[in-house]
Amino acid sequence: MEFSVRTQQIILRCARFEARIKTIDAQEFPLIPTAVEDNAIKIAPDVLKRKIEQVIFAAATDESRPILTGVSSRFDGKTLTLAAADGFRLAVAHAELQTPVDKPFTTIIPARAMAEVARIIGDQEEPVTIAITPARNQVLFHMATVDLVSQLIEGNFPDYNMIVPKSRTSRTLADTRALLQAVKTANIFARDAANIVRFLVTPGDDITPGKLTLQATAAEMGENVGEVDVQVDGDPIEIAFNARYLIDLLSAITSQQVAMETLATSSPGVFKPVDHDDFLCVIMPMHFAK
Repeated sequence: MEFSVRTQQIILRCARFEARIKTIDAQEFPLIPTAVEDNAIKIAPDVLKRKIEQVIFAAATDESRPILTGVSSRFDGKTLTLAAADGFRLAVAHAELQTPVDKPFTTIIPARAMAEVARIIGDQEEPVTIAITPARNQVLFHMATVDLVSQLIEGNFPDYNMIVPKSRTSRTLADTRALLQAVKTANIFARDAANIVRFLVTPGDDITPGKLTLQATAAEMGENVGEVDVQVDGDPIEIAFNARYLIDLLSAITSQQVAMETLATSSPGVFKPVDHDDFLCVIMPMHFAK
């Protein structure tokens, strides 16, 4: 391999082959920011990876609304709040920072960049350093062997607190893995019928546990009915969700149990891990013919 100053080409030779590759002046390459200790924010790698995985699936892939293709990242004291939404679902996760920020601020980081950060982290043990450039247009993730720089998305992320229901009439507790398996089975039929899976929640009594019945119907394939034992606090309800959204959500929950809070058939469902309150997902219901 050699570089020709006169022609500005890289010359590659191997055995009986030769290639000449044109190059571009290095001065034209964008400046790469570096982490400055004064404004660096540190977070445990396993925490950041887990929180990214809990919200990334809810980010939009449709470029018609660029703001929703990003993850809202709010830094406030020692708390990092990540939020992603695509108009049909919302995921919000909270994480503890190792170093507090002086003043609260919010940025919108492209979801693709966040997914890449989670992939690169791997089994890293050293803290991840996050730095925002003074111009507030780039973010730097400094990891053990890789620095990842991404442009930030300009604009204001929707006020997702307005989407989260403030009340409920029913709270259903289910085993996360059992519910995930039941939804995956129902999805075999639901994917040919707009991914609609109907949930019928029936409270139990002193002798029998509560019951969650999942139904999916496809005109050409047939129908599927499954049941999962649950604990129900409140009224019975019949509501439908997108099976694919449920699979994304349940796959991101590591807790043994998940809680589903519902208000009405036409109101969003709120899903939360039972053993901690640092994550929630809101899924809009789907219309179904009774």
